[in-house]
Parts: sequence; structure tokens; C-alpha cells
Amino acid sequence: DRIMLVTDDWHMKRALMCCHCVGLAVSPEPLPTPLMTLSGISHRLREVPARIKYRFMLPRWCADTNLSGQ
Repeated sequence: DRIMLVTDDWHMKRALMCCHCVGLAVSPEPLPTPLMTLSGISHRLREVPARIKYRFMLPRWCADTNLSGQ
């Protein structure tokens, strides 16, 4: 079984990183967002440092989190 992951296209890669970290099998369904708007450019630029941060910190956060609920 897979979970459908729906989020903006600019955010999908980071959302997938989070899902994989906690062991969720997901099917990505990105929603298209306008590229050439101030908002679209802003969101995409913000994702660059966020992805770098998550790439290095996410494994640590997942290891520190007790996902079993015990």
C-alpha cells in the first residue's frame, strides 16, 4: 500500500525526503504552481537552503524521534 503525497511541485522533493525518512511508501502527486510569479520564484528560492538543511538534519531528526510510540 502506498500513500498519495500531494503538495506543491516546488515542495515535493523535501516532502518526499521526510516521508522516506520515516519509512512511508508514497506516490508523489505534485500540484503545478506558476513559475514566473513573485510568489513562485520566492518559494523555489526558499527551497534551496531548506533542502540543504533537511539533507543533513533529517536523518538525525528521524533517529532522535521514537516513531514506534513507545
